[in-house]
Amino acid sequence: MHDIIEAKMTGIEERTSNFAFEGNYVTDYCSFLTRQPSNDFIVAMDDAQVLQLSHESMQAAFEKSPVWQKFGRLIAEHIFIMVECALKACSLKLRKSCLWN
Repeated sequence: MHDIIEAKMTGIEERTSNFAFEGNYVTDYCSFLTRQPSNDFIVAMDDAQVLQLSHESMQAAFEKSPVWQKFGRLIAEHIFIMVECALKACSLKLRKSCLWN
């Protein structure tokens, strides 16, 4: 199994922000969409195969094949769900902390 950890550097502090397991992917989707450098880096815990796609190559793939369009849509949906769940968890923690104060 290939375990991948995505970590984010905050100053000199390293913090783990995501885990992905064999058969999954990691991305800094905001960086990808805005074409700005990412502050994230990926650490593989085992040997791993990495496919790096530029924004331009991904757009070209979308134009050539519906399979790639579906791939892009599924990534966007997955990221939306992750963000939505994180926001709900954060909101719930805030509500709980307010209830006890």
